[in-house]
Amino acid sequence: EVRVGDLRDNAYLDRVLTGIDIICHAAGWTNYSHHESASRKYYLEPTIELINRAREWRVSRFVNLSSIGVSHFRQRMHDDTPGQPRRGCAMFNCIIAVEEYLKSQTSPPMSAINLRTGIYSGKGIKSGLLPLLLQRPALPLLTGDYGYLPLIDGHDIGQAFARAALLPNINGYLSLNIVGAETPQQKTVMQFLQQQMNNNHSRMI
Repeated sequence: EVRVGDLRDNAYLDRVLTGIDIICHAAGWTNYSHHESASRKYYLEPTIELINRAREWRVSRFVNLSSIGVSHFRQRMHDDTPGQPRRGCAMFNCIIAVEEYLKSQTSPPMSAINLRTGIYSGKGIKSGLLPLLLQRPALPLLTGDYGYLPLIDGHDIGQAFARAALLPNINGYLSLNIVGAETPQQKTVMQFLQQQMNNNHSRMI
């Protein structure tokens, strides 16, 4: 059943939550500009209200889509590291605010799982890390001790939601990093990509 509506509509919230046991909240405001008012209006405030209504309707599980980018770049391999608010990145600050609010509001009968996904690297919608990098004539040259760059694709995100929704015996709040088996440094990723690009160029000559 599809229940189409707007999360900013209070009547819709009641209609969409009727008879619901589990919420997988994957909505977001995909504007990473400096405009805090827009991020709050289109993402933070509707999400806070959704959490409040979920508690009223005694939803048993709230699965929240977050990003590993909210934590400090040297701490991204730790899934329980608090988010680090930063100047000039309103959307990330709103994501952190949602994490903190969800954690504070999680109590029986509702449990919550926060999914911090890695940096999207798929090609399906041409908006991930790899498509952006491959549009450049050369990759950034990174030296020194750089932070971690965990990657993810859409299939893994879908699997994470399904498993988080059905994971048994969860009480309270749990935050998980949804990334690959390895969490390489930014320098390692860029060097690998550069090597692959050089190899492909050599085969074409």
